[in-house]
Formats: sequence, structure tokens, C-alpha cells
Amino acid sequence: MKTIFGIVLTLLVCFSSYAEQSASFSFNGQSNDEVLIEEIRQITLFKDEVRDGTCTRQIPYTENVCGYETNYRQECSWQAGYNNCYNDTQRDCRYETRYRRECTRGPSRSQCTMKPGKTTCRTGRDGQQRCHTTQPRRVCRDVPGRETCRRVPYQDYVCSNRTVRKCDWVPGRNVCEQVPYQEYICRDVTKYRSEDYACKVTVKVPYKVEKKVSNQIFVSYKGDLDIAEAQFLATFKDDNTLDLKTTNLNEDDLLISSTVDTVSGSDKYSFITNIAVDFFDKTKALRPVVAKSHGLWMNKGGKFEITLDNFEINEDILIEVHVRRDSGKSHYKRLFNITEFAKKKVANGKMKLAMNLGSKGFKRLKSTFGTGIKLKVDVRIKLATFADLNLNREKTHSFKIKVYKNK
Repeated sequence: MKTIFGIVLTLLVCFSSYAEQSASFSFNGQSNDEVLIEEIRQITLFKDEVRDGTCTRQIPYTENVCGYETNYRQECSWQAGYNNCYNDTQRDCRYETRYRRECTRGPSRSQCTMKPGKTTCRTGRDGQQRCHTTQPRRVCRDVPGRETCRRVPYQDYVCSNRTVRKCDWVPGRNVCEQVPYQEYICRDVTKYRSEDYACKVTVKVPYKVEKKVSNQIFVSYKGDLDIAEAQFLATFKDDNTLDLKTTNLNEDDLLISSTVDTVSGSDKYSFITNIAVDFFDKTKALRPVVAKSHGLWMNKGGKFEITLDNFEINEDILIEVHVRRDSGKSHYKRLFNITEFAKKKVANGKMKLAMNLGSKGFKRLKSTFGTGIKLKVDVRIKLATFADLNLNREKTHSFKIKVYKNK
């Protein structure tokens, strides 16, 4: 660690009892710095002092108070017994004789017929007619036996529901209830009155003292140190906070981001401030918000791919995906860290960022007969850093697409 007080650092500390104290320092390639700011302040403190005063005490006394109060008495009446009647469902079951048709078939038999003979004649090439006579023959075939059917009785268990009227006897009884009534009552009530008396009281008396107040500043540098050129002015304010002003000496190529964290030290008059300074290559840092888009693909289930100019991914880059119907009605909107996307490098210095939005709350798009759906999709890329700098930290890529089931 390199500690420099007023020699290598260009350090200017102004001491005054009534002014805020400042210290200036420059970055000259070192990895860290330490700066001490001290000042004498007039501090208001308080001391306890006992003085004559007036105290108040509560004195009890009794007073007779009268008024109407609500009380309750029990009143009862006899309710005669009665029949409580209602409809009930009763299930009746019985055996019934029913019939089914049973058939049997007799054995098959052979049935024969005589096929008569016939004479067939044809004329040959020589013009002579020649005839051929076949003899009569017997032709037989098997035919199925005769079917005999009869009705066979059997027992079937049949159930049905019917409504019956039932009554239960409810015996007579006393029915009681609490009945309110007003009663005029007087009673003694303890009350209190205030009474002043002379006493000694302790009061806080302010007084001024001079105290030395210090702020030990620890500065760390990181990032693209090779191109870094900067000056800083740290001001220790009366409310014990530290204000840091940064002068960028290489604005064409450099961006500077810093965080300041002040905490109490060993006592309430000493403070410690940690300053983290991060240097960024301007072209590289702003590449996510100047990169061009080269197409977007989605399907109805929420699979999502966008093609962009390639740039380095880190946790300081956010992506918002807003999907709207062609009518303009919003269907899905969500902010992601870019590290949640799968990155794939493609040709010509481009990359694809992919994600299944269906696993992130995207509801599947539906259409009549499964036709394609027209969408308007806005993809907003935003830098989470450099909020304190006056520069454009976001870019929106807008697309009009038509999505299908798997296309």
C-alpha cells in the first residue's frame, strides 16, 4: 500500500474553525491513496444543572357520581312440546322374477342334390362341330342344425327410493333470555386533581467547546488504469459526510465511477471514509448501448433469441423485454440481468442472447386454428452504472414479428 501525505499527492488542506475542509489529490498510476482531513470545530454540548422549579403531582379525591346504567335480568317462558316433522327417503329392495332367452342349436347335417348332366358343343378349325356330354352327379354340403330357443326364469334384486313422512317429539322446556333494563345508581368514584409544589429540577444547559474532528480517507483504484487521468476534490462537510468531486482529464476515452462510504471511527469526532474509484474504457463500457441489433426470433411458448453486435457481458448490464400484441395490449414485461441469458457467438462479430421466457412467467400465446400471431417486441438494454454521469445509458431495439408454435 502506498501512503502519501501532501508530497506525491497534490494535497491541499485548508484549516478554519468555521469552514468546511477539503483535500485534493490526483491519480498518477498508484493503486491506492490515504488522505487525512482535520479541523477544529465548535461543538455544542450539554451539562446537567439543578435549579429551583415547580413540579406537579396528582392528588386523589372521592366524588359521588350518579347515573343510569344498563343491567340485565333473566326472563323465562314455557315452550310446549311439539312434533318436529320432516320428509325422509327410505330405500326398499326385493327380489323379482325375470326371464331371459336361451337358445341351442342341433347338430349339423349333410344336404345333397343331383346336378343334371349337360352337352357342350364347339366348332373346330375344320368346320366340324364337336360335342361333349357330362354325366349327372350328386352334390352335397353341410348345413347347420336347427336352433331351439326358450325363456328361462331368474331372480333379480331390485331397489327403489320412496319418500316417507317422519315426526320426532320435542318435549316442552323453559326458554330463557337476558333482558336489558336501565337502573339509576350512585357510587363513590376516585378522581385526581393537579397540584403544583416547589422542587429542584435538573435541566440540560448548552455550552460551546472546541474539538478536533478528523476524517481518514482510504482511496482504492481499479479498472482500466493505463488510460486513467483524473483529479479529485474531497470536502468534509459540517454534517460529517464527504462530498467527492471528480475531474476527468481524458473524457474522450475514459469513464469514471466512484462510491463513497463514511463511517464513525473510534469516537464520535473521528471518521473513516472509503472511496472506491473505477476507471472504464469509454468505448468498451458503452458498447452495450451502441450495439446494433440484427434480428429477433420467438415462438408462442416464449422461446426468445436476439442477435446483436458482440460485446462483453457483465452484471452491470440489464435487459428489459416487453412483448405486446399487434393491437398494443401488453402481454409480458420483465427486467433481467444480462447474465441470465445464454450467450452464443456467431459469425461477423455478432452474438445471440437466448432465454426460455416460458420459465420466467411468460404465458403461452393462443390463436384461432393455430395461426401465427403478430407481436411488437421492445428490448431495452440499460447500464446499471454511471448514473452520476451525464450520458445515455440505455438503448431500445424494437421489432415487429409473427410467431408460430415452433417456427
